Amino acid sequence: MKFQLQTNILGDIFLNSNFSTEIDRLTAIWTNKEALYKFYGKPGLSLKDNCIVLPFINSDSNGISWIVDGEQSIKCSSKRFKIDNYYLTVVCPYE
Repeated sequence: MKFQLQTNILGDIFLNSNFSTEIDRLTAIWTNKEALYKFYGKPGLSLKDNCIVLPFINSDSNGISWIVDGEQSIKCSSKRFKIDNYYLTVVCPYE
């Protein structure tokens, strides 16, 4: 089975990032959004509409992201790691 990636899912804002492959770039964005979702812990939160990730340079970097839920907005620090072929993203409230 062949999967086809579509870059417009995550938006053109990430097109200038410095990743070795497109799958690396999309995976780093996806893991950041998943980490935000799990951190917030509210069922039904939209990864597209409620989890905002700023562009970043590479998969091993610090970043800023937001959870936006109605009137509430939580700014978070993000740290992304790539270990072999695995990604890990950690988020915490921005201080």
